[in-house]
Amino acid sequence: MPEGRLGELEEHLEGVHYSRIGGTGGGRLKVSGWIDAGLDELGEAYERDLFERHAPEGGHLG
Repeated sequence: MPEGRLGELEEHLEGVHYSRIGGTGGGRLKVSGWIDAGLDELGEAYERDLFERHAPEGGHLG
């Protein structure tokens, strides 16, 4: 979400407990000293771990 729209999100979250723990920018995801990974790496891991490991042969669902 663009920084300029955070106020809009916060309005919708009024009364809901939440914490902002990190963000993306410049091609990286950084979370308070826990994660610092490239978005390309995360995309590859997502595709590999979700689809290739849990899908039938060939890695295709449906």
